[in-house]
Amino acid sequence: LFDASDIRGLAGTVGLEVKAAAGITREGGEPFGDSEAVVTAIFDERVSSGSQLSEIVEIDNTRTAVFAVTRYNPSQRQPLDDVRDEVADAVRAQQAERLMAARAEAMLAALESGTEFAAAAESIGVTAEEPTVMTRGSQEIDPSVVGAVFAATKPTPGTSTTGRTLTSDGGYLVYSIDAAIPGRPEGIPQADRDSGKLQITDQQGVGEFIALVQALRDSADVVINEDALAASDLF
Repeated sequence: LFDASDIRGLAGTVGLEVKAAAGITREGGEPFGDSEAVVTAIFDERVSSGSQLSEIVEIDNTRTAVFAVTRYNPSQRQPLDDVRDEVADAVRAQQAERLMAARAEAMLAALESGTEFAAAAESIGVTAEEPTVMTRGSQEIDPSVVGAVFAATKPTPGTSTTGRTLTSDGGYLVYSIDAAIPGRPEGIPQADRDSGKLQITDQQGVGEFIALVQALRDSADVVINEDALAASDLF
């Protein structure tokens, strides 16, 4: 690469093949995927301007490459006629999300004022689902909802915990938790419980070991032998 400016001449010198790739953006592109190393190399100002080749870039464990940019199209504002539909869809999506969020907040406000859940749902034009018992492993329920519910504060006797969350399909869901039922370890097969105990023990052991090593490093006195480092035959 020293003083090389012609990638084909360089490839001929070392017996490699030059291949062309088009449509590479700052988000990446085939055949390199979203490799950050490739994007950084290609969009280096000196490389993208065509004035020089890139350094050798390691793409993965089996591929390295040198890049030359032969055509660079700076980013620019697209004509409105070309993106009108895309802009309209984005605006509609934003407005829909704001509307859903406002309706969800209105329902939560109704619940806070003492309105029953079904009536609060009806007040914003939606229908409440029947109460259900949810577990952390419920497969039939949106994982986003399961995560939000089990991250919420547990209700105290006689009260409910309410909240809202985005669903996986981009909608909003308002929930009310009436009770939290403790898990029953005795319902888990003994073999699974024993395996879980071993896993937790291993995790605790690793954590304690890392903490011990860090404590030893923090309290250690390190002396660097400069003479040894300066020895010409060290390596």
